[in-house]
This record gives sequence, structure tokens and C-alpha cells, in this order.
Amino acid sequence: MVETALSAVVLGLLFTSLPFRDYVSDPNFARYFLNIVGDVHFQLPGVFLANPDTDVNSQLWTLPWEMSCYATLIGLVVIRLVDLRWVLLAAVLLLDARWALINLSLWWGRSPDAPLYVGIPGYVLIIAFLYGVVLYRFRDKVPFSRLLFVISAVIGLVCFTIPYFEFIGIGPLVYAVAYLGLCNPRRWRLIESGDYSYGVFIYGYPIQQAVAAGMGPIGLHWWVNLMIALPLAYLFAAFSWWCVEKPALRLRKGLFRLEVRAMLWMSKSRLLISAWLSPFYGKSAKQEPALQKAG
Repeated sequence: MVETALSAVVLGLLFTSLPFRDYVSDPNFARYFLNIVGDVHFQLPGVFLANPDTDVNSQLWTLPWEMSCYATLIGLVVIRLVDLRWVLLAAVLLLDARWALINLSLWWGRSPDAPLYVGIPGYVLIIAFLYGVVLYRFRDKVPFSRLLFVISAVIGLVCFTIPYFEFIGIGPLVYAVAYLGLCNPRRWRLIESGDYSYGVFIYGYPIQQAVAAGMGPIGLHWWVNLMIALPLAYLFAAFSWWCVEKPALRLRKGLFRLEVRAMLWMSKSRLLISAWLSPFYGKSAKQEPALQKAG
């Protein structure tokens, strides 16, 4: 919400080529605020038109897929598939194999003069997310192995550099990413002061665009752009952590209370449903110890 508002109101007004009235009355200005709810829009009226890329923040492309991942996880929890980890593993492998076969059939069936498609489809992120869930559910069995990390990283990176082969490399690459995340290297004191990773991710792109637009051709050189944009992105990330993200995390207690009430309501509902269905299954609700305990 904050990044979208700052981009539209501050950054947009600074860099738009349109008069103020035309800028704020343009439908694309209002549509840009739909980014807050995951309906992604990349352009603001008259902004960054002279840049090689006119997107204000291309990083927002992940938002709908992130929401899809969370919705998928909620569905897995509701149907209790997360508790059946071997069934979950089989389901994810079958889903990945299905997409891999579809992609390989496209690769084999294409005409020789047809160009290879460039880019990775967004639903790869959902498969990767599900592999992450599986990896967490099998965390007591999966070894923390440097050799396995190297093998997984090589397989994953090779598959992701070959068009249509990315689905084969998702599982190994997820292991490599999880391994790196668990290495827990010693942190710089500057980094230990807060969690700035997402702030750098979400603010970095519009800041780089602003540097490119504000400095002209010299701002397009990657090393000049990075040298100026990275410290600015870090400052905005610190602002995001201390003024937005950390205060928002204090809302968790209230959300946990709502969650407890929802779980109690769901447990009572399941108990009632079990009682209603008992004539069909030959069981009474009293014979369901788990439901009794939940009730």
C-alpha cells in the first residue's frame, strides 16, 4: 500500500511529462492503486516514457502469484492434505510432471524455424512454493548436505537456462535455495538492525527507474545506476521496516485471536456435521475423539 501510494503520488508527480491536472485525471493513475489488492498495473501516465522500460515497478509482477500461493496453501490446510505429507509429495510430483510433459511436448512439437519462447511462466512459482511446503514437511528426513546442494543447484540452473525445461529443475532448485537460507552466515551489523530484504526488493526498481530518468544517458550504465540506486533503496527499505513493516507485525496478536476463534468455530461445525452424517456412516459424533477434543 505504501509503496504504491508513494510511486503514484510522489514519484509519478516528479517524473510525469503531463500537467498535474492531466496526470491525476488520467484513468491509469487511478488504476495504479489497484496494485494494493494484487490487480497489477505497471505504468503511470507520462512517467518514464524516455526510459528503455516504461514500467514504474516491474517487481510487482509477483503479487498475483504470491496471493495464488497463499490461497493454495489455505486450500491444502482446509482439506488436510498438508498433514498427509506422502500424499502431498505425490500430488506435487504429479503436478510438476504434468506441466513438464506439457512443456516437453511443446518443445518436441515445435517447427524447426519457430523461435524458442523466452521467459518463465508465473505458475512455476506456485510449483516452487509447493515444493517448499513439501520440503518443510519432510524437514526431519531431508539431509543438510553441501554435496546435495551443489548437485541440486547445477541441475536447477541448467534446466532453467534451457527453454521448456524449467519444470524439471524446480525441485532441485528449491532445495538449493532452502540450503542457502539455512546456512545462516554471520551478518553485518548494519543488516542485523532490521529485516530490509523485502524493502530493497520492492523499492529498488522504481528507484533505479528514477535514477535512469533523472541522470539521462549516464544513468543507464548499470554500474552508475547501481552505485546510486542501491544506497537509496537501502534507505527506503529501512524506512519501510521501521515505519511500516515492523509496526504492522504488532497486529499479529489480534490476528491470532481471530484465528483461534475461527478454529473453534470450525471445530464445532465439524462436530455438528459429523453428528448429522453419523446415520450414513454408522458412527456417532461421540466416537470421534479428535472431534470431541476439538469441540
